[in-house]
Amino acid sequence: HRGAFVFVAGKPKSGTLEKNVDVAVIAEDFARIGEIAAFWRTAADRVHVFESGLDPDGDDVAVYGAGFYGAFIRACLARPERICCILDQNPFLLGNDVNGVPVIEPADLPPGVGTLLVGLNPAHARNIIEDIPSLAKRELDYFFL
Repeated sequence: HRGAFVFVAGKPKSGTLEKNVDVAVIAEDFARIGEIAAFWRTAADRVHVFESGLDPDGDDVAVYGAGFYGAFIRACLARPERICCILDQNPFLLGNDVNGVPVIEPADLPPGVGTLLVGLNPAHARNIIEDIPSLAKRELDYFFL
């Protein structure tokens, strides 16, 4: 899973545990975990700053992503009621709603939406959005985590 660390542990077969510790690998992992922690420490603030720059009486906004990242963005918004829809390409989510907000295909984005808050894995979000033809045809302000 490219968005997570996976640890596998097992009980040793004997009473002694072999120590095959590669300090360099541990240091690399520790540094990466620190980067992830720093990202999340400031993520909510980045959402707040972006939202504060939106016209309070302006266009509706949409969120791309009905999963974890989209839920995080929605939870950070001071005015989540501005979200008119959630875009997703997962056929199992389309037609459902999240907290009363409909999940629709990107091609069905209403014309009054001027801002798209992208709730996708930040390592891949820009490439995913660039590959959606219906969004490329629209003039939207984007927020990426």
